[in-house]
Amino acid sequence: MLFLAGCRPSLAPMFKDYEIADEEDASEDVQQRVISALEDVGWVPAEEAILPSVILTEERVLNRRGIYKNTAVLEVLPVGDNYIRVLIHPYRDHLIGNRTKLPYLPANIEKQIVPDLTASLKSHGLYLPGRVPSDTLTAE
Repeated sequence: MLFLAGCRPSLAPMFKDYEIADEEDASEDVQQRVISALEDVGWVPAEEAILPSVILTEERVLNRRGIYKNTAVLEVLPVGDNYIRVLIHPYRDHLIGNRTKLPYLPANIEKQIVPDLTASLKSHGLYLPGRVPSDTLTAE
């Protein structure tokens, strides 16, 4: 029984939420901080966005695996006043020309994106929910 539990695949959600440390920032300032954080870890913001409040990145090759390569696009959007959500859109481009959107986020792709992105966003004042340092919270 223990052996079967150890072989179970690990699936990660295809998004990550981050909390904005200082609530009084204007939305443009938060958007600029997110763009800077993305650029710091090598993601290039796309010229076109779906909405003015949404940040979309150019597609980036994460790895090549012989007959296919894994790529991803990030989409950052506001969730309420105090949070942003980073959606990760992973794709697999096959050697024969097929392209498939992965219906889940494989752990190896998550490990290539999330730790560096989280560290970069943290340096720009955006934290995982519940991990905002108490000295950055504003008193009500």
